[in-house]
Amino acid sequence: MKKIKMVSIMALTGLMIFAAGCSQAKTDKTVKKVSPKVKNTVDASGTIASSNVENIVIDSSSMQSITKVSKMDVKEGQIVKKNDTLVEMDGYNSNKSEDYISGQNIISDMDNAVVTDIGYEKGDILSAQKSVLKLQDLNSLYVKAKVGEEFIKDVQVGKDVTIVPTSDSSVKLKGKVTRIGNEVLSSTSSTGMQTSSSGEANIPVDISIDNNNGKLFPNYNVDVEIQK
Repeated sequence: MKKIKMVSIMALTGLMIFAAGCSQAKTDKTVKKVSPKVKNTVDASGTIASSNVENIVIDSSSMQSITKVSKMDVKEGQIVKKNDTLVEMDGYNSNKSEDYISGQNIISDMDNAVVTDIGYEKGDILSAQKSVLKLQDLNSLYVKAKVGEEFIKDVQVGKDVTIVPTSDSSVKLKGKVTRIGNEVLSSTSSTGMQTSSSGEANIPVDISIDNNNGKLFPNYNVDVEIQK
């Protein structure tokens, strides 16, 4: 009888030790719970723009005869270098001097630019009321970003930025915050940036591009990670 009683006591003691061990393990697991990692960047989106855009116009008031386009030497989106011929004219005769005029030709006066907004075709008569085309300087590109108003407190001028082109997410370029706007962008803002689908207001932020390797062009979309 005593033997049975002794076995029962030992079994009960074992159960108590096992229960205590399980409780301790549960406590240890609770203690080791990892806190969520705090994000040290502000994520936003933006578009590429050039700070040096030249709108080429032929001033018809200074011309002594009707001037026509005899040949368009470039296409929309074409990259041009300094002195490349853009447009050949017929009948151009003016005493007005322009850096983008060479004889009867319109030429590029930028070292590295992209052609946009072509306004004429072969045979068209040139007029001062309509620009011939625009040159956007590829050496003066920057990011026009939009940051949610609730996050703008974490953005400062001079902070490092990682720029990721939407066209190639494997590319990571570097830049810095150069300007933080004081205005709130609305859905009708003249900058073309809109509020998010949730109705969140955005603040404009300009970002320099330190090492553009030919992956970015005007109006390209990018994602940015701004260091807090």
